[in-house]
Amino acid sequence: MFYSIAFPNMMSINRINLVSNKDATYSNLYLILKTVTKDCLFGDPYYGTNLLRIIYQQNSVLLREIVIDEIYTAITTYIPQLKLTRKNIKVVGEGTKLYAEINAINMIDQQPDLFKIELTDFSES
Repeated sequence: MFYSIAFPNMMSINRINLVSNKDATYSNLYLILKTVTKDCLFGDPYYGTNLLRIIYQQNSVLLREIVIDEIYTAITTYIPQLKLTRKNIKVVGEGTKLYAEINAINMIDQQPDLFKIELTDFSES
């Protein structure tokens, strides 16, 4: 069993909200991809991504590869329960929104999972 603090609704009136297994993995993935800069976690200057700074640059194949590298590096460094390669990460545009589609093996239950996280909404960060 794998537990994590529920993000962004971490606390209720009298207890800390926890999530488990796939929801915990999604919560950790969501949190690391929604950090606005790499140095926003006290004590770890490498936690997070610099996606906010780079996703609004001129669109190109090179920019897409940089975004995928940022996501891949963050996942392999801070979410060890997900096993994936760079090929398992896709950056997909739908209208004015940009999504990361991450297809990975969740080592908690050894099952493949598909996570889709919007990269262009930083309102909850």
